[in-house]
Amino acid sequence: MDLETVKTYNVQIWVGFKEQYDGLVHTIEELKKICQDYVNDIKPCVTLNPTEFIYTGGNEPGALIGLIQYSRFHREESEIVSIAINLANKIMEMFGQFRVSIITPEMTYMLKNSKLIK
Repeated sequence: MDLETVKTYNVQIWVGFKEQYDGLVHTIEELKKICQDYVNDIKPCVTLNPTEFIYTGGNEPGALIGLIQYSRFHREESEIVSIAINLANKIMEMFGQFRVSIITPEMTYMLKNSKLIK
């Protein structure tokens, strides 16, 4: 048995499915297609976990999209973050979200949709 190790690094994208709080509700299947198209082009591997966001006055379905440091295809941590930001931006625009959060071990990034938030 061979054992390979790399420094652990993971990033999560947190996204809701409801457009602009009260609009169309997208599906996990739509998100899966966006992620599949993205990974076919950029070549990372992502995970997709459904979740439910509960907030003051409402709730909505959503998902956590995960990216990890995978030893077989090692990337710099900054590259993993960049990939997550690019994917999150694509999802944010396609799902009509005001904001999307990207969580790393060191930092939380919040993307804001400049087309919707003035």
